[in-house]
Amino acid sequence: MQTHISWVFIASPFVFKVKKPVNLGFLDFSTLEKRRYFCQREVDLNRRLCPEIYLGVVPIYKTASGFSFDADGQIAEYAVKMRELPHGCVLNELLGKDRVGEKEIARVILRLHRFYESETPSPEIEQWGAPEKLKISTDENFAQVEPFIGKTISAAAFEAIRHYTNEFYVRNEDVFRERIQQHRIRDCHGDLHLDHIHITSERLSIFDAEKSRPSKPPSRKQKNQRSTKNLQRAIFASRCDTPWPALSRSCL
Repeated sequence: MQTHISWVFIASPFVFKVKKPVNLGFLDFSTLEKRRYFCQREVDLNRRLCPEIYLGVVPIYKTASGFSFDADGQIAEYAVKMRELPHGCVLNELLGKDRVGEKEIARVILRLHRFYESETPSPEIEQWGAPEKLKISTDENFAQVEPFIGKTISAAAFEAIRHYTNEFYVRNEDVFRERIQQHRIRDCHGDLHLDHIHITSERLSIFDAEKSRPSKPPSRKQKNQRSTKNLQRAIFASRCDTPWPALSRSCL
């Protein structure tokens, strides 16, 4: 199977994800080194919530007979190696089967509560809660959609959405600033929705954390200036999850 940025190979009991050599602006996997870098970043980020699923990054070698995981030949690609999850147990599917109750929701809340509380706010992360920083992503979205005006979206719809988005930042600037002052901007999941929550009676796994920003590996100078942990945190530049105890409030 595949997405617009990855190929996914199921080889039970494992799953291997290979990143496509694409540059979409908001992410850049165009070179082998960048793909290796972002594979490792994906593993590091997701091990915070499901270390038992994300097993590591493995090289794929080009051999005379094809491709192999055995160290023979030249490295052709890298893959994220994961443990396969039981089918039919993501939260969205369970909801459709009416198999989600207070007990299951409480398990998810407890896991997220502990996770949010473990992430210490820092100025580096909190700056991305400012409207001018969030606007970087929405401006980029509009720039990428603009060539499709008149094809998949009308000019009127495009302008209406862009106007509403930019006005939202202006009308709610005080709210954004207040959230920063209250230390609500944290290094969290970044793409949390029902299809990324897998739950069984034995295990709860929250996976596929956002990893698209920054769009390129750090330079040598940046590596010397920043710790590995801070580099991982920067991945959540354009996203915000609601920290406890504000789970019942909307996240701006």
